[in-house]
Amino acid sequence: MLHRHAEYFVSMAEAAGADFGRAAQEPSFRVLETEHDNLRAALGWTIGRHQAEPALRLAGALWQFWMSQGHHSEGRMWLRRAMAVEPAGSTRARVKALWGTAWLAYHQGHYDEMEELSEELLPLARTQSEPIDLRNALTVQGMVAMARGRYAEALAPLREALDICRRLGPSWLLATSLLNLGMASLHVGETGSASKLLAEARAQYDLLGDRHFSARAIQQSGHLALVLGTTPQPSPSSSPASACTETSATCGAWPRACRVCAHATRPMAWSNGPPASPNTEAIRERLATRPLPFDRDLTDRYLAQARTAVDHDMWRAATAKGRAMPLDQAIEYCLMPPD
Repeated sequence: MLHRHAEYFVSMAEAAGADFGRAAQEPSFRVLETEHDNLRAALGWTIGRHQAEPALRLAGALWQFWMSQGHHSEGRMWLRRAMAVEPAGSTRARVKALWGTAWLAYHQGHYDEMEELSEELLPLARTQSEPIDLRNALTVQGMVAMARGRYAEALAPLREALDICRRLGPSWLLATSLLNLGMASLHVGETGSASKLLAEARAQYDLLGDRHFSARAIQQSGHLALVLGTTPQPSPSSSPASACTETSATCGAWPRACRVCAHATRPMAWSNGPPASPNTEAIRERLATRPLPFDRDLTDRYLAQARTAVDHDMWRAATAKGRAMPLDQAIEYCLMPPD
């Protein structure tokens, strides 16, 4: 009976995982959230019975759900437990589990762990016949370099990952490889390439119906505008930051919408002078998960400029106000044009 229960939920998770990055993602993930206790039970049973293959398949299929819904720590725990089962499962299942564990670690700022996982993942992926496995491993390698600030080092693996995706045709992974290489190109000063890559990434996400990552592409385009010094005065209809905040908020992605508010909107406005109120820094401290270091590389420059341009007492008062701001009000504030 428990064996059939586990098989059923492995199949459910793998079917839902196939919807990641598409318009069907949200309803699929809502189903998984409803069935989360059953999924936990299936993971516990397969791991407890030393059934590595279904445990790896189940955990490997769920990591994108865990990431999207904010269950990062729990997801990493289950993935590590599944990978520790002896005898081990198939290499293909382990490769997918390593990929998922690396990304959950990445989003929690555990870059040492991500780098260790990459050192196991890349050689294993090169033994597989599936090009997507190699693409994923190369992406992890490139994003480790990005997280470490080694931007030039990130270019080669991210370019190779994009080449693989272009050969395979349009997909969410192609869009994300475009986005990743666009971010790396931005940070090494290849702004022309960055502009083209980010625009193509956004177009691919829009075709797929992935508004979450479309917002991320718009956010990075806003960072590019900062670097180029071409940021217009924001308005809800024209600002890259406002556009990505609105995109995230309207598709129900409150954690992502708040991260966009905190890390994108006001720094873009500050390129044309200090804002009327610096309370977004407090929103940023309160609402954001651990920010990505290469994003902070850019936004912190403008936070520092704003801090020196605003009276110290005014800054403290506005920061206190920002810390107390409800989520709905934070979103509304970040969509407003500056005074």
